[in-house]
Amino acid sequence: MAALSLLRRVRLSGAGAAAAAAGAAAGAGCICRQARAEPAAAAAPPGSEVSRETSAMGELRSILRARADWDRLGWRRLVDVYGSAEQVLLCYLRASAVPWDASGAAERIVKTLSFRAHHNLDRPDLARAIEEHPARSTWPFVMANSAPDGCPVIYARLAHMDVARTVNAYGEHEITRFVAMWFEQALRMQGDTTRATGAPPRGTYDVYDCAGVRSWYKVIYDVKDNRGMLGRVFSVGSEHYPDQLYRCFILNAPSVAMVAWRIISSFLSERVLHRVQISGGVPPELAEALGGDEAVRRMQGLAMPGEPTWSAAAAGGDEKSSAGETQAGSGTRGVVPEV
Repeated sequence: MAALSLLRRVRLSGAGAAAAAAGAAAGAGCICRQARAEPAAAAAPPGSEVSRETSAMGELRSILRARADWDRLGWRRLVDVYGSAEQVLLCYLRASAVPWDASGAAERIVKTLSFRAHHNLDRPDLARAIEEHPARSTWPFVMANSAPDGCPVIYARLAHMDVARTVNAYGEHEITRFVAMWFEQALRMQGDTTRATGAPPRGTYDVYDCAGVRSWYKVIYDVKDNRGMLGRVFSVGSEHYPDQLYRCFILNAPSVAMVAWRIISSFLSERVLHRVQISGGVPPELAEALGGDEAVRRMQGLAMPGEPTWSAAAAGGDEKSSAGETQAGSGTRGVVPEV
């Protein structure tokens, strides 16, 4: 029943259909369907989604204006990173467990501001801090160029991922801090787009490539053994970077990968699960999102930490990111943002 329930929320692409059938037979059939953009309502009659959004935004603004300590807590910088106060409010409202819960969104914003201060996420040298963090060598993720629609593209080569080694080497606190910095960098990229175009991007394209993974059984056991810690680390995104994912593509996934996915999917919200697409190869939707097959090939050819070509690539990327940090640090700095 659990597998059938999850399959109702998912969509298969290409060779992933065979993977899903095998996974379901093993009690692990969980392939997630592609995200679909929510259509905008033409009007806002009472009780409509648009009407509820407008009402919740007004209520949340009132709650925030009633507080006198927002600047001390870091609200100004949070608005700066997102690109606008409205985008902050919308992201937290849309990700609420209870739809359009203004008081719950306000509470989560306060927790996020505390989390940001604790992990020093407003630092101006964020890109350099990421590349110099000890855990970077075990984190096979890179920031690719933004897609044609302005969404940042994050690419991961899972063959280079060793969960057990990373956990044993750095511990939960350092891993949490590193993952938070990674989310922060992606958010700053979106804020740059918001300021440059006047409209926020729809989120990130996260691409996880399963090609070359040597032992899925090791992956499965590592995920099981560290389930609790992984759940807490995954919560960094849902709690403090809500509604940032637009679409997630998991490529070249064999049937055995579904077992690991079943565990990982238990950490994710229903909203996120509906934005994930798992494929046995490379789905045409990815090429469409990134601007063509050549863009996909360039992404898959990017250097990763630990590879011989990584040092030079990282040095060039850091310079580019530092420029992005300067831009992200300008925006509304020195101006009390409207709530």
